[in-house]
Amino acid sequence: MLNKIYFISAVTDFELYNRLVCQNEFVKNNKQIERVSFDNSRDNQFISKRYNQFLNNYDYSQEAWFVFCHSDWEIKEDIAEKLNSLDVNKIYGPTGSKLLFEEGYYFREGRGQIYSKRRNGSDERYPISEKFEDAYEVDTLDCQAVIIHSSLVKSYGLRFDEHLEYDLYVEDFCISALLNHGIETNICKIKCCHWSDAGYISFHPRYNNMLKYVNKKYPNHAFGGTVSVIGGKEITILSPQERLLKQLRKNIRQNLINDGKKY
Repeated sequence: MLNKIYFISAVTDFELYNRLVCQNEFVKNNKQIERVSFDNSRDNQFISKRYNQFLNNYDYSQEAWFVFCHSDWEIKEDIAEKLNSLDVNKIYGPTGSKLLFEEGYYFREGRGQIYSKRRNGSDERYPISEKFEDAYEVDTLDCQAVIIHSSLVKSYGLRFDEHLEYDLYVEDFCISALLNHGIETNICKIKCCHWSDAGYISFHPRYNNMLKYVNKKYPNHAFGGTVSVIGGKEITILSPQERLLKQLRKNIRQNLINDGKKY
């Protein structure tokens, strides 16, 4: 029997939500999918609290996939078959990040891909990622979408940290699941689009405040986040530009060696 799929969102713009989610051909035409929306247009509560509100009231005798997603997240393919083929013992999402160590330096590597647009439909972009296949492990997921099976939530009592307002609540969810229960987070390859202007403006000051809070939770660890390194461990990290320059120098040296030249 196929599991039911719940799309859970906190909504402030119902016109956008209706267009991207409710009227989405891959949502409304699939009887497996049920939408759950929390009205944040009047009572704007933390998204973490809204997600926990769903988890606290769910009947866990009914197994299902939970897709916690932003109301401006649009799927562009039928995901039911894909979800029902996944290992229920892991957390999934379309895009995330991992912290890697190489030759004495740490660097963040983005994994997964997703379309992005401004909310007026302009400036469509498709970021390039080195790791876009299914099952690539990540430290954390971007908050636009996180997918988890009800049985995993039930087994470990997983919840979102309600101290986190609108930033880092998904990243913290992934880290907490890993450190406390050994639960891995993987990329799930989904054709989707994020209709948000957030990537075109500077980050809100609250992000830094929430980052300080999360870093104190994990003083001896470091993880890759979409925006920054997460955790209190002091490390030396290469920026994408520094890593590229380092790789170019390495390639040049190797080419010289292959040509039998000194450098």
